Amino acid sequence: MWLIYACDYKLPTSEENAVNEFNKVLRYYSKNQEDSLKLKAAKFLISNLDRKVSYEGKEWRAFLNYTDSISKFDYTQSEFRNAINFYYENHKSFVGSPIATNDNETLSASLLISNIDFAFKEFQSRKWSKKISFETFCEYVLPYKNGNEKYEGFRPGVSDSFRFSSINDLDIITAADSILSKTSKRTMELVQFKDFVPDFPLSNLLRLRAGTCKESTSLATYIMRSLGIPVAIDFTPQWAHRGNSHTWCALILDDKKSIDFEGVNAGQVGGHILPSVNRLTKVYRQTFTNQPNSLAMIHGNEEIPYVFDNPNLMDVSDSYFEGASLEVPFDSLKFGSNRFLYLCVFDNQNWKAVAWANIVVNSAKFEKLGKDAVYLPALYKDGEFVAVTDPILIDSGGNKTILQPNTRRLETVSLTRKYPVMDWWDSRTLDMIGGKFQLSNDSTFKEGEDVYVIRDPSEMKFFSIQIDKPNKFRYLRYLAPDSSYGEVAEIMVFHKKKRLQGNFYSTEAADPEYDVSKVFDNNALTYFQAKQTKQQNWIAIDFGKKEHISEIRFIGRNDDNFINSIDLYELFYWKDQMWQSLGEKRDSLGQQVLKFEHVPTNSLLLLKDHSKGKEERIFTYVKDKQIWW
Repeated sequence: MWLIYACDYKLPTSEENAVNEFNKVLRYYSKNQEDSLKLKAAKFLISNLDRKVSYEGKEWRAFLNYTDSISKFDYTQSEFRNAINFYYENHKSFVGSPIATNDNETLSASLLISNIDFAFKEFQSRKWSKKISFETFCEYVLPYKNGNEKYEGFRPGVSDSFRFSSINDLDIITAADSILSKTSKRTMELVQFKDFVPDFPLSNLLRLRAGTCKESTSLATYIMRSLGIPVAIDFTPQWAHRGNSHTWCALILDDKKSIDFEGVNAGQVGGHILPSVNRLTKVYRQTFTNQPNSLAMIHGNEEIPYVFDNPNLMDVSDSYFEGASLEVPFDSLKFGSNRFLYLCVFDNQNWKAVAWANIVVNSAKFEKLGKDAVYLPALYKDGEFVAVTDPILIDSGGNKTILQPNTRRLETVSLTRKYPVMDWWDSRTLDMIGGKFQLSNDSTFKEGEDVYVIRDPSEMKFFSIQIDKPNKFRYLRYLAPDSSYGEVAEIMVFHKKKRLQGNFYSTEAADPEYDVSKVFDNNALTYFQAKQTKQQNWIAIDFGKKEHISEIRFIGRNDDNFINSIDLYELFYWKDQMWQSLGEKRDSLGQQVLKFEHVPTNSLLLLKDHSKGKEERIFTYVKDKQIWW
């Protein structure tokens, strides 16, 4: 168990007391000329306390206690997710109405002094400290907390728990890798919270066994900073090609260079954010310093989105990619007197802001934008985004295309999915290559006959194997390739149009959630997974008697975003600041394809499944293919 020792400090109860506490800190370091840098550090912290808050509340504390309790168990990721969702369903909130208290009203002199002294002690003893400027030290080593969490004196206990004997002699990358080799042994399972959750206090982070990328990042930042390693927290408010935001760590090498890493789950630094795989729109860094040009500092009385209501955001997009610029014309007579325009990207359900710009003389210019993305220029009014132009596509070369639908030139589109196949699914389908379907009248399959070998399951859909055998067979088996978990979602066996039933059995499953029954439950999202890969895994069916077999249908582990014949779909295109329907359809022929006629060319499209699921992605249709954005 990781340990933390809280510093003994008192809490001021008024602004007057706060001033007194801060003056104590300044007087403490003013006495000794050798403490001039510490005095500067103290002034840095105190001068940036404006808008720093800490959340506390009965309901929030109850949820923290709950996460502590479930973290004592050796839960799987899905078990953690179920436990978190169970809490939310029963309480309808994770935090209730937490109280935000300004840090400058509650911080004590003893906490600040302790934080400053320990930060200097650890940092100045490190080999890399000479390459790091004092300003970088103040920004990414010195802070007493990361966000809006309740502050706790953390440096002595955390640094002692993760210290190793040779750290002072190592370069900064090797030292960081050595720390991550420790933290990654105790994996923090990644789950999503369905509602707003403030930043976790460190004492809870140290016990937490499941959380979002934000919690993993925050814990790693605390640990690294406690050992004098400068680390920043970077995030993208929304991916360009899929839902969700993402947060990660950046190891600061010097005043201009940094290396990304995942958080406490990373085995080493680097290789986490790959622009060729992760299509970024914008990247912001969370600083301790209030950024004078941040939207939170200059918006005045104009309402702004929550994501930008933070004075500590610095745009570091150009540290990750070579961005594009975009100038958007703006009709102030049509849309009003707003001072700021936003660029939004699609999050699977709604448009979410990723960038903002000042409106100047009926236009707004955006810089450092990620490419390979579709952006919607919009205003923010009454808590909602109002589009002001058609969506704009910026391709990989930085070329811009306005997606204005051409209603005079129509086309027929053939759609096979409502959501793209993400890169992490590649290994799932590739694991089936070399797998075999066998027929036999021997339950051990010593006299089995191979009737199909899987060569290319690259498409995530149902595959049909036509069997032309005059003989009858009692047993069918899927024999997985060596060193695979034998993952299969569904197997269906037919004689002509009649589906054959039987008793199924398999090698040992990983746990009941993945047992062989999941292959025959008519649910494409459930699947079999074997317990180990040391043996060749298999799934078999005993029909009870010999049967003629004419067809085998199967699908590997999948996302259930292919076209399903039992689902009702509706196609939309974006026009006049909203989604316009092009009609509803079912795949009545079971071909796993939907055809829509009279679709305007140059349209931004969206296919919705009204029967189930929530993953839906915008796309264009080019040369008879869906191009996902």
